[in-house]
Amino acid sequence: MKNALVLLGSLVACNSDTTTKTFNASPEVVIMSHSDGFEAIEGERISFRAQVSDTNDPFEELRVAWYWGQNLVCEWATPNEGGDAYCDLTIGGSDELLRVEVQDLRGGAGRAEISVVVTPNMAPEAEILSPQTGDRLYSDQLISFHAFVSDLEDSPETLLLQWESSIDGELVVATVADSNGDAREAGFLSEGQHSLQLHVTDTLGKSVTESVVLQVGGANNPPSCSITAPADQSGSPVGDPVIFRGTATDPDVGSNELTISWVSDKDGVLGAGSI
Repeated sequence: MKNALVLLGSLVACNSDTTTKTFNASPEVVIMSHSDGFEAIEGERISFRAQVSDTNDPFEELRVAWYWGQNLVCEWATPNEGGDAYCDLTIGGSDELLRVEVQDLRGGAGRAEISVVVTPNMAPEAEILSPQTGDRLYSDQLISFHAFVSDLEDSPETLLLQWESSIDGELVVATVADSNGDAREAGFLSEGQHSLQLHVTDTLGKSVTESVVLQVGGANNPPSCSITAPADQSGSPVGDPVIFRGTATDPDVGSNELTISWVSDKDGVLGAGSI
């Protein structure tokens, strides 16, 4: 009987031991910078802020990530010492959910999301006024670069304009449009056939490209001419008509594109015209 009592006491002593279990509260997160249904413009760069909290984990043991739809846009990172987490995001072209997730080291997690309504950003418009295909251009003469640009969201002065040649690359032509969208500058092009492009970009990154094909000749050679009548040192009575004849050629253009003028050192311009 005595032995039975000792055994019973041992069992009671064993059952009196208890196991302590620690409960892990999940972290929480709230998007503070913007509310659900926030409206943004496509291409706009926006900084979003969220606030995280956890009852049993310090901020340095938490990790936060941001998603635009299903795409991870801001990698997992530690919030700052105040529990703030940030994500700088360039807005995409369609409505989407912005989601932020937080996790602790023991697998606890929380999330928050807002819908973002995106207004499409229209691309700018551009028209090259000069030079044009068919223009007679020379490598040693300034060429007028003239365009008209516009944009629904931005004023013309804020648009970025860049001229580019298939031969010469980006041209060092600092073109800025005025408030009416008129953009003028001048520069040189090398000899050869060019695809000349004008790139116009708005403040949110949308762009348009217009182009023309040009043929640029070498240095412009001067025309040559000679007088065939009247003969040198010849004379005629005062009042009698005098017939003037001559020839003119140019290595770069046809004779039909030349203009001529007859000039006397005493009587001035006697006549002008084309061949």
